[in-house]
Amino acid sequence: TAPELLNAKRQNAADAFAAVKGIELVKRSRTLFWSPDKELRVCCAVSKRYENDYQPYWYAFHPKWDEFLAEGKESFFILSCMDRDEAFALPYSWIQQNKKNLNMSEKGDKSYWHVPLTTLEGDRLAINMPKAGTKTPLEPYCYVLKD
Repeated sequence: TAPELLNAKRQNAADAFAAVKGIELVKRSRTLFWSPDKELRVCCAVSKRYENDYQPYWYAFHPKWDEFLAEGKESFFILSCMDRDEAFALPYSWIQQNKKNLNMSEKGDKSYWHVPLTTLEGDRLAINMPKAGTKTPLEPYCYVLKD
């Protein structure tokens, strides 16, 4: 997927979330955003759709993103899908509680958690947490993107 398409989807997801919250978000980096007072923080990841129906979307969650979100008063990890008109804003508290249930890759001094989405009945999505043997439905975290 072309980087400019991924970046446009990421910006759309961040803008729509800002509208839902009734706030302004300032872009700090390609993936990280915060409110002008830096108290509300967002990390927005985008996935293309993969051929695998069991896990059609996949994200990495990096330790530096974890640190950025941890420093906010209110923080969210947003999962956006290239071919869907909604995104999912997971509260940072959910991430804190569930990192231990996600697989992790470590390559040299780099590491990241795997955040795979699986499909439930009715084309609903859930986070697959292999270490816990559970799936967390994403409906409670869903919001609609702008056209």
